[in-house]
Amino acid sequence: MPDINGLAGGGDLSALVLSHGQRDHTGLSHLAGPGLPVALGAAMLAILEAAATFVSGCHVPTNTVFPEPDEP
Repeated sequence: MPDINGLAGGGDLSALVLSHGQRDHTGLSHLAGPGLPVALGAAMLAILEAAATFVSGCHVPTNTVFPEPDEP
């Protein structure tokens, strides 16, 4: 894995955005440090929490933020 400035938090990255819960999108999220917010939907967090019991290596981020939907 290449060194990504800010992946641990406090660098150039503002947040890690998880668009959906498929393994190819969440599989490396455990590399994000506690100082880097992980943005995802509340439903996706609930699904990851439920899956963690059954899916080996399923990571449930603890430093989550929930983006506000855009208003017209």
